[in-house]
Amino acid sequence: MSKSLETQLAIALRQNEELRELLREASVDFLTGLPMRRQFEHRVKEELSQHHHHPEHHFSIFVIDLNDLKKVNDTHGHSEGDRMIIEFGELFKKLMREYDMVARIGGDEFTAILPGESKEGAELVKQRLLQKFDEFRDSMVYFSGASIGVASTSEGLLSYETLFEQADQNMYTHKKATRELLLVKKTA
Repeated sequence: MSKSLETQLAIALRQNEELRELLREASVDFLTGLPMRRQFEHRVKEELSQHHHHPEHHFSIFVIDLNDLKKVNDTHGHSEGDRMIIEFGELFKKLMREYDMVARIGGDEFTAILPGESKEGAELVKQRLLQKFDEFRDSMVYFSGASIGVASTSEGLLSYETLFEQADQNMYTHKKATRELLLVKKTA
């Protein structure tokens, strides 16, 4: 092999490695190290394909919103908000099963895919998560909880869009109910 060809090959290999690193950076959240929205959507579509071939194979998704992140950022600065996001991401991933996928899809929004879980099973997991989040509230600086929405193929939701939309709507319903409960407690 000539020196010129070896040099071109070395350059091409280095560029290929740089492209792989850019792709990895584009698919992994820099703050938490969790997959981002594109990977979440891809995985949901893979699970939907499985469900299409095996209708008994249900799965559920979570959409989770951290409560009061804006207040933390405005009061204590973005570095403290970032710290809360990082700590929550670590906790959330630790509380889920190894084969569940946890992702960060935006500022204070996280998602998870629960393969093999019907709506009822996912609701039980949701309750367990909320209990664990309450237990960790004191150890996580500024953390005031999270709102969780659930959606499942067991409800007849058979596209990424309908699953995500339903889980997102359920998350907002949970957030509203939590706020109303806190207002009742404060006035009592």
